[in-house]
Amino acid sequence: MKALKIILFFVILYFVSFAYQSMTSLVEFLSFDQLWLTYVLYGLLMTLTLYYVVWPLLKYTERPSLIHLEAYIANSKYERKILKYINKRFEVSLDSKEKVVEFLMEQVDEFDSIIKQYAQQTTVTVMVSPNSFIDGIAILFANSKMIFDLSSKLGFRYSTKSLLKMYFGVLSMASVTGLIEEFDDAIESIIEELAEEFSELIAEETGKSVSQSIPFFSIAVNAMSPILQAAGNYAFMLYSGNRFKYDLLNIIEDEKLSEKEIKIKARKRARSLKYVYIKDMSSRIVTGTGKKIVSINPFKKKNKPAE
Repeated sequence: MKALKIILFFVILYFVSFAYQSMTSLVEFLSFDQLWLTYVLYGLLMTLTLYYVVWPLLKYTERPSLIHLEAYIANSKYERKILKYINKRFEVSLDSKEKVVEFLMEQVDEFDSIIKQYAQQTTVTVMVSPNSFIDGIAILFANSKMIFDLSSKLGFRYSTKSLLKMYFGVLSMASVTGLIEEFDDAIESIIEELAEEFSELIAEETGKSVSQSIPFFSIAVNAMSPILQAAGNYAFMLYSGNRFKYDLLNIIEDEKLSEKEIKIKARKRARSLKYVYIKDMSSRIVTGTGKKIVSINPFKKKNKPAE
């Protein structure tokens, strides 16, 4: 695990370097060699960074952390501070630990819709974006905004240590996505080679070419690379959001799960929805059987709530 973190650290450095070069190239292109316009564009970027990154982060750190909430639930430490904070922030009148837990559970009930909305929007953004720099920025911004909104809904935040771990994971994902985008042609070539071997096997067994056996096969092959990449981004957003959700539930429901167990639980949830996403997207592309394809919509409400 330590070796993987070291590798991801260098991947992040590469992406940050690439992002910086992309940003400066964009500014130089838009400035048309006008020095004053260059300063204006850099000033605009700095303003956007302060407004969308620095200021929300400062507001975020003003909130009590999950550590304070855990101490309050476990032994009523910070009781006066927590009650005063929640009543003032949400304009409610809670006077006991039981009512606080009930109120927080009501907020958590809305987490799933927020997480899925961000996962959908981010996946679409990455699929249509023109380059890897925008992909990485989209993932970084969307994940940060999602955690910020979940924290706003709840009123509590990650501890500084957990927040740094979360951002390391987000930067790793954004950087890896950028690398995948950079080497997308190579990935497609690998898929095409596998498809050719698969087609030869079908031809030997059936006496028909793969295009005859599976209509629109070549289209599906070309489409699989972006689908797999999008599914990875989709699953990561679900994992990140559910990780925050399960951290909270572990405290207020006193489940006594370890950090590793919470990660596994969030990962299983994200993986299951990832497979549904791939199946749904694939069914929209490969339809050549003449039969009606019934798409599975992971966002459709069911009569029985998901576990």
